[in-house]
Amino acid sequence: MPRLTITITDEQAEILEEKTGDGGEYESKSEAVRTFITEYERLTEQVDELQNERDRLQRQLAATNSRIDEVTELVEYVDEQRELERYRERRERMVDQAGVLTRAKWWLTGVPVDGGRSDDGELEE
Repeated sequence: MPRLTITITDEQAEILEEKTGDGGEYESKSEAVRTFITEYERLTEQVDELQNERDRLQRQLAATNSRIDEVTELVEYVDEQRELERYRERRERMVDQAGVLTRAKWWLTGVPVDGGRSDDGELEE
């Protein structure tokens, strides 16, 4: 094995001393440093896996949000179509119940159906 000389801070030296020797987890400083490096590599792999999982979940969330937006848009469209159908039914009933002169007047001016829509079905301001 190659030999390596390193410089560490006083705090790092204290940690290394605590981990080695009498009552320590490791028999030597070299063993402790090798274990630290191995543990660092393992943790780096875990971080990469977690980042990949996070990215996958973000893509899944974006897809779900997109589907929710599409469903919301569809619900709004259906509600609008129902409202338009109700308007048309009210208008048809009024026309059916009106007399000839009233129908002629409405043919020129439009049927005054309540509900805020003009004769062509558009919302009035």
